[in-house]
Amino acid sequence: MTMKLHLPHKGSKARSGDASGFFHRILRDPYTDWAIIFSVTIILGIVFISLGFLTFEHALSRLNGSSAPASVSSVRFDAGALTSLLTTFDARAAERTKLGKTYDGPGDPSF
Repeated sequence: MTMKLHLPHKGSKARSGDASGFFHRILRDPYTDWAIIFSVTIILGIVFISLGFLTFEHALSRLNGSSAPASVSSVRFDAGALTSLLTTFDARAAERTKLGKTYDGPGDPSF
């Protein structure tokens, strides 16, 4: 039993219409296919790593860039708004506690 090895084509340089040209060897020669896959993977890897590095540098420059300080308002604390908010939350908590202790739904018909 003879085994055919897939070796690169030997011969003269391929002409435009020659059957042994580069495009004819795609999907027929495993070495060519692996070379294409490897080359495309390396190129895409370099492109994605470069884009990631540029994005990271851009984000760092935005974080470290000079920005105008935020304006500080004269009123930092509003006691009336806090009291109103706390009474609202206390009412909600009381209602939740009440609902948790009692059942406010249709009665059980088996009783």
